[in-house]
Order: sequence, then structure tokens, then C-alpha cells
Amino acid sequence: MDLSAVVISSLENGGKGSARSVPGLNIIDLLRSFEHLFESMGGHPMAAGFTLKKGMLDQFIQEFTAHANKVVDAALLIPTIT
Repeated sequence: MDLSAVVISSLENGGKGSARSVPGLNIIDLLRSFEHLFESMGGHPMAAGFTLKKGMLDQFIQEFTAHANKVVDAALLIPTIT
């Protein structure tokens, strides 16, 4: 099943994250909503990378989850055969 994913390595000085998306979800636009939590960020609609500021991991998880639940089209969560 194709799903978007965000993986974060927790580090003493923040965290390093990597995101992959599926057609229909622009992951870089989604992440731009959280630039205030990042030291740096870059990517394109299907993949992105970011560095979290120190102490922002829990806040990012909470804010990202809440925002994604509001803006991600439920149709993208239905398994499809491609």
C-alpha cells in the first residue's frame, strides 16, 4: 500500500527528518506550515528533508499530526492498486 511517510532521527541538538509522499499530496507544501520549528528544510512535492530545532520534536509531532489530519484528502488513505 502506498502511504506517505515521515521519519525523524532524534538528536541531542534537534532532529533530522526525511519525508516521502504519494501522488496527490505535496509534502513540501505540507512541511512549510512548520518552518518555525525547523533549522533548515528543502525538497520537492514528492520528497523532503528537514532539521528540527532543538527541543521541537514533540511539538512537531503534535502539530504535524493535527494539521495532516485536517488537510490530507481521505481518498489518499484508501488502498489502491496501481
